[in-house]
Amino acid sequence: TGSVNTGPNNDHTYGNKKGHYMYIETSWKKKNDTARIMSNKYRLSDNACKMNFYYHMKGNHIGALNIYITSDALPMHLVWNKTGEQGSRWKKGTVNIGGHANFRIVFEGVRGDGFQGDIAIDDITFQDCHPGTTLNPAACDFEKNYCAYEDMTGYDEFDWTRWQGST
Repeated sequence: TGSVNTGPNNDHTYGNKKGHYMYIETSWKKKNDTARIMSNKYRLSDNACKMNFYYHMKGNHIGALNIYITSDALPMHLVWNKTGEQGSRWKKGTVNIGGHANFRIVFEGVRGDGFQGDIAIDDITFQDCHPGTTLNPAACDFEKNYCAYEDMTGYDEFDWTRWQGST
């Protein structure tokens, strides 16, 4: 970004400026504007299914990082949330997905009350999920592309950006 003291300097996967991650740029947005990306639809998960990921939330005006599960039978349901400055290092997050059928994962970044509020995510993986589900393609380090995630155009005010190096 054009602002200092925000966002990561490197990706999480490789820990250098050549690796990629997803982030939200908050410099020219309004307070509480959201950016959402949604996964492909997954068929099934076991009760023990968990999603692990890394997040970076550095800046004086961090809003929130929210994660939802949604399905044909379930409206968007908040399953994980962090707000405010979380420091200058990548941190691991874990979401207990539990048993669901035909569901999607939604990552939502929310702008805080100023321009120093970039939020980044990287290295999404799944563990203890039912064998044979379509969860494996959703494991993503964002090195080649957006993997199984897409922008939720029309349901948010701005977009996640695939990036490398400092924000």
